[in-house]
Amino acid sequence: MWRDAPSVYGPSKTLYNRFVRWNKKGVFDAIFAALATRSDATDTVMIDATHLKGALFSAIGVDDEGWRSVLSVSVALSEAEVHWRSFLDDLVRRGMRGVEFVTSDHHHPGRVA
Repeated sequence: MWRDAPSVYGPSKTLYNRFVRWNKKGVFDAIFAALATRSDATDTVMIDATHLKGALFSAIGVDDEGWRSVLSVSVALSEAEVHWRSFLDDLVRRGMRGVEFVTSDHHHPGRVA
């Protein structure tokens, strides 16, 4: 919940409004795209999403030496199956192949997607 954020970020309503505004402007997409371009395809992927009146999806790759790289991050309104499927389809479109191991929480829409 926004009210659980540290007070240094300001009032929860202000924080929520800022999140919505930045999301609409594509600020998060630009940041995540820049992070994702710095990484290489890997054999192991960790995916997760966090929900705070919105959902943050992330894919982290681990190379043969154990180094982690951000492969993709996306913001959506929920963790519904349609958002999981879109997130995973984007990874495949961008060339993700040969994944040998995936970890995730037990969130049902993510398993279905």
